[in-house]
Amino acid sequence: MDTGEFAEDETFTVRITSDAEEASHHAATVIVNQIRRKPDSVICTASGETPVGTYARLAELTAGEHLADRISIVKLDEWLDIPLDDPHTCERFQREHVLGPLGVPAARYIGFDSQPSEEWAECRRIEREIERAGGIDLAVLGIGVNGHIGLNEPAEYLHLGCHATELAQTTIDHTMLEGIVHPVTRGITMGMRDILGARLILLLALGDHKAEPVQQLMSRRVSSRLPASFLWLHPNVSFICDRAAARNIAGDG
Repeated sequence: MDTGEFAEDETFTVRITSDAEEASHHAATVIVNQIRRKPDSVICTASGETPVGTYARLAELTAGEHLADRISIVKLDEWLDIPLDDPHTCERFQREHVLGPLGVPAARYIGFDSQPSEEWAECRRIEREIERAGGIDLAVLGIGVNGHIGLNEPAEYLHLGCHATELAQTTIDHTMLEGIVHPVTRGITMGMRDILGARLILLLALGDHKAEPVQQLMSRRVSSRLPASFLWLHPNVSFICDRAAARNIAGDG
């Protein structure tokens, strides 16, 4: 299977790289190009193992020119019912891998609370803050092993806006939650309307364990049972995956 970039669709470009390091480099370049076009970009950032390399490379690429000095960050989702300072939270991830390395202050950060007094009110707060910021310019997403994006789990129907949700077992088994004392069974996340409202979507898939959802995604069939498939409805998607994740969709497998 040859690596490289090709247009699966005029609105959906796919780049297959030799490994995760190369994928992270290309993904970071997409983000840098967005910031160069719009220095005050609002960027929605996923948490987890998949984008770690991208964020590290992004910090390297932006440091010398202070490119990140005006950007705002929106946290895509969060686990519910654990303290926000718990080491397993998306909040901790964002502070360690995004906010700190990029030097983004609290005034330019929008993030869900993990223990809101009223979940519906927290959802409305996030939506209002995103609207005040001018909307999301770029959303960095990963595809879950069950095809979720954010914490929009496969279901009979999907939610439009921000919402609290019960987690699928594959999500409860996420590496971010390994070793947690009290099991997490719920999350809070941006909904499909929020995600599809981003002007540019950067989707990442790395590793052999993502091969099955990637194969399903590339069938181009849109279904609530594979939430990531709704990205086919978006006008501007850049999908970057490594050879391992793409093993079922081309060439020598």
